[in-house]
Amino acid sequence: MVTILIVLVGLACAGWLTFLVWQEREGRASPHFVLAVLPAALMLFAVPVAAAVLNLIRGFEGLGGTGQGFFAYIAPLCLAIFQSMWRGGAALLIIVFAAAGHEFRRRSIRTVPADGDQPMWPTLFLAASSLMILPVFFETYVALGIPRMVVPTVLAIDQHLDSGVNAAEVSADIAQRALLTVALGVVNTGALFTLTVINAVSVRFQKNPDALRTYSWMVVVATGLLCAWNIVEGLIGVRTMNQVLG
Repeated sequence: MVTILIVLVGLACAGWLTFLVWQEREGRASPHFVLAVLPAALMLFAVPVAAAVLNLIRGFEGLGGTGQGFFAYIAPLCLAIFQSMWRGGAALLIIVFAAAGHEFRRRSIRTVPADGDQPMWPTLFLAASSLMILPVFFETYVALGIPRMVVPTVLAIDQHLDSGVNAAEVSADIAQRALLTVALGVVNTGALFTLTVINAVSVRFQKNPDALRTYSWMVVVATGLLCAWNIVEGLIGVRTMNQVLG
């Protein structure tokens, strides 16, 4: 399900970017593609990560009794969290870099209009929307700790090595992280959708192609670094899970 969500959101982002490029070429929008598409692209993290954690919560609820085989049941759900990290990060990088390529090309041929003053609010909204990077990557950070707590605990229980494991305390920590991740996912998704709509209006009123030029490249670099971290952590987690399952 995580992969399907990433593909669907990725296709929606690609379609949104294509629409923004078409609007700019028709003279109806500014070439601020990175900032305009970023809120939608960040859903590539916010939605799949929260969905993977929600599946893990349902998995624990479905365990029922205290029989054997906990790890075999839970491991694929933990693996899905790591997969959502690196696949979502890779998809986000593709969208942001594609937007940056279009923006670089179009900014080089667009000129600043000479007529009248430009309103400040489109610039402010476009710049402020990029700050959603922080809560979204905090969501991924919280989610990343969940399988790292779940896997050793469940594996120890399965192998009867849980004498030193405080099950109640560990379960409470896992539950708190899981609920926080899902809550962040819901809030972030709602905020990102709202900002996507606002940015659609902002780029139509932002007529100065030179505005936020340096800021856009800073956002690209910051997003690239954070995505790279999530990709590396996700791949390490997938490798570790495959070794344990192997």
